Amino acid sequence: MRLSLSTIFVVLLIVLCNRNITQGARIKKNISHYPIHISADSISTWQNNEIRVFQAGGNAEIEQGEARIIADNVIIWFKEIKTGQLVEGNIEIYCSGNVTLFQEENIQDFKETYLELVTTAGISVKPILARNQVKSFEDEQRSELYVQAEKFRAKENGEPYKDETATGTTEAGELVDILADDIDTWLENDVRVIVAVGNVRIKKGEETLNADNVILYFDQEKSEQDKPAKQVYKEVYAEGNVTLRRKDDLIVAEKIFENIKEEKGLFVNSTISSVLKPPTVRIQKPVFMSGEEIKNTKGNYEINNGDFSLCGFGHPHYRFKYSKLRIIKTGEKSVLTAKNNVFKIGKVPILYFPYLNFNLKRSPKRLQEWNTGKTTRFGRFFTTDWDLYGFGFGEKLSEWSDLTLSADFLELRGPAAGLDFQYKKPNYYGYANTYYINDDEELDINDVPVDSKNRGHFLWRHRQKLLNNWVADIEISHVGDRSYFREYFQPEFKIQKDRTTLLYLKNISGNRGTTFLAEHQLRTYDTLVDSVRLSRKNESFPELKYRIIGEPFRDGRLNFTSETELVYQNRVFDRITPLKAETNFLGRGEWLTAERVFDRSPARLDPEETVRFDTFNMLNAPFGFMGQRFNPFIGFRLTGYSESVKVNPVTLSNEGSGSPRGRVAIPIGFNTSTTLSRTYSVYNKLLNINRLRHIMVPELMFNFMPIVTQDPEDLNQFDGIDALDTYQSVKFGLRNRLQTKRGEPGKRKR
Repeated sequence: MRLSLSTIFVVLLIVLCNRNITQGARIKKNISHYPIHISADSISTWQNNEIRVFQAGGNAEIEQGEARIIADNVIIWFKEIKTGQLVEGNIEIYCSGNVTLFQEENIQDFKETYLELVTTAGISVKPILARNQVKSFEDEQRSELYVQAEKFRAKENGEPYKDETATGTTEAGELVDILADDIDTWLENDVRVIVAVGNVRIKKGEETLNADNVILYFDQEKSEQDKPAKQVYKEVYAEGNVTLRRKDDLIVAEKIFENIKEEKGLFVNSTISSVLKPPTVRIQKPVFMSGEEIKNTKGNYEINNGDFSLCGFGHPHYRFKYSKLRIIKTGEKSVLTAKNNVFKIGKVPILYFPYLNFNLKRSPKRLQEWNTGKTTRFGRFFTTDWDLYGFGFGEKLSEWSDLTLSADFLELRGPAAGLDFQYKKPNYYGYANTYYINDDEELDINDVPVDSKNRGHFLWRHRQKLLNNWVADIEISHVGDRSYFREYFQPEFKIQKDRTTLLYLKNISGNRGTTFLAEHQLRTYDTLVDSVRLSRKNESFPELKYRIIGEPFRDGRLNFTSETELVYQNRVFDRITPLKAETNFLGRGEWLTAERVFDRSPARLDPEETVRFDTFNMLNAPFGFMGQRFNPFIGFRLTGYSESVKVNPVTLSNEGSGSPRGRVAIPIGFNTSTTLSRTYSVYNKLLNINRLRHIMVPELMFNFMPIVTQDPEDLNQFDGIDALDTYQSVKFGLRNRLQTKRGEPGKRKR
């Protein structure tokens, strides 16, 4: 049985004479040999001198043998009593609000009642919902219900009531949550000892400790007069797969001992992973430090004869071996110093550094990066990136942003410069990027003429979190000319998406989503298409969509998916038209190389404009049979256009806008798959393979669209929706995957 302070606080065997009393009723039978079970929607607990107090609210229930009590709210006092070698205890319970006592055939109702129960089989305290946890406080929580229970208890015992809140309410202690397979607790000379065994998880503030076994010590400190003793978290010992998360640090160790009051500790066979923070919005890199023993003093660490590395692999490719390492944390700095460092690649020593010192948190660098070389198109070049905040500019801005200046010189092109501004705050983030060059060349790659010497680009991308789960994406982009990116930014040209100007709003909740797109281009050409070709730019101004994905109904036997949109589509064509291509004969068998001459004013074709309404709805009925997964589906698509293509019956050419049209399309199909697997006993230390599992997934898909009521050639073509036509296809696929487990024994993961 799984026991925890969050689910079952304590189990005690008690040998005591049977005594069960309730106001207005008595327990008829001796049921002390039965355990007592206490449950409720929410439960909190604290220690009051030698008495453990529980407060339970919402559907509270107490059960022992054939007796059962239900109530709205419950206060429970549990006291330990030692008689000889036996541990005895007395459980006092106050119930209020719709109290009902069930005992065999007798049912009694009370507004409030008080009873004392005894058990020789133990007690359990747990919330009704598994996701709820028992809240544990170090100080007494004098709620209105608790004060009322104290008064009623004193009256029933014939004692005068002493108001504990006469000098003011006590402050709540720091919450310490404990979760484990088994928990035991006792008092030793005014020290509360808690032993947690199996899958232990301790949470205190921002710190989380996970281990196989943990022992916690709490001091019972005396408080002011007429106030209960205060429990103070004193020490903790943990062993077995210990993981401690503390702010930016992650400590993994075999054993940990910490004195919480003095903020000192010792970690055995441990590794510390701290965060190396470059400029604010760039990727953070962890630094790993390990050693046989790590001493912790108020968050500062000292390690002897260990190593550290910035490599994130379990077996780092490179590392520094040192004799002594210290991490000193002061304010905004976290300084690492290491002596007698040997830099190793794998196990091979490469360099020796007598002393290393750097800040794990942000340490501004003025010159971030530089590069030099020579190319046929640029000649000799020299590029630099400068961190402007490193010069003392914008100290407050540097907390949430980075500003980088690019200063370059290209021998055949001239000087160039740009700014890169990246920022991040809780509700928004983004970046702006600019670059400018005064180009001395007349032709770019592919002999495309340069329209102007002033060339460059501007890009701003921003994401903003709005109210009610709305998110706004904004992009504003302008590129000086059609061949600029192909010439100066080859990686962006080949990999990144086209630059555009748009506003995109989305609201996604569960399997439903609403989006709004307003897109308008500041140019007519596509920078990711060969610049001498005909290029076209689509605009959606605006586009409104609503989606439902996999909505189950009829007890999950059917799933419904839908997408509905209303969009104004616009397309602008643009191209450079070659005027002539000449080859001149010079005589004596010599020919002049052909030269292409381009018209610098692009040829503009008439734009296409269409308002389109489209709704697609699909039903699928997934099921399994004899280990095989099947998913048949049928869909219905209705599309309406404000304009279509008008064709001259004589010349068969497009003459502009045609009449409005509607279209119906019905797709039908199914897909089926199964999963086959087999495990092989293959081991390889070099490749870190610990057995291999081969997973094979054969798939068969059949798609059929027998009905499409409009020929796509009669419709303006903007995307795949407009190109739909009747078709049928059969696809067969076979996916293969190999899996292995890696890591130390007992910690292996796929």
